[in-house]
Amino acid sequence: MIARSKGGAAKLQVVAKTPEEMAYNARSIEHVMRITEIAQHADKSDINSLRDCFIAYLKLCAEDGFKAGNVGVAAAMGMNYSELSAWAKNDNRPDRKAFAQTVLRTCSMIREGLIADQKINPVIGIFWQRNYDGLRNDTEQIQALQDNDTGTMTAEEYKQKYSDLLDE
Repeated sequence: MIARSKGGAAKLQVVAKTPEEMAYNARSIEHVMRITEIAQHADKSDINSLRDCFIAYLKLCAEDGFKAGNVGVAAAMGMNYSELSAWAKNDNRPDRKAFAQTVLRTCSMIREGLIADQKINPVIGIFWQRNYDGLRNDTEQIQALQDNDTGTMTAEEYKQKYSDLLDE
């Protein structure tokens, strides 16, 4: 909620409406603060350091009851998601690339479980899988490729192929 003082200046007031909201907000903030603490031990030049931070993050999520995700895991390792994703796609250090792929694959498996167990809205699940996991619904593209004839069929072949659509 935004409140205005007598001078007209806007002040943002966030008011938790219920004790449950207050408790959830406190848990969320505590979780993020603990992720930040984990990141203090991250050394991006040392895969073992990053692995320790990754494991600490997963354990924290298990303890706190929060779902592991790409942004959180990257933050726990002292980086952002874009950097982690870049490592996984095209890092010139094979050990770093393999590690980043393992981290992202782990988050992907967790997301897939959430979707399968109906713990998240399916639309969000599809969005995450398309944007984070590279999954696509390629049936439209396959159909378009099958229907995209290069003009090599004769009129008779077209008639035969689509005879079920013709009124004769």
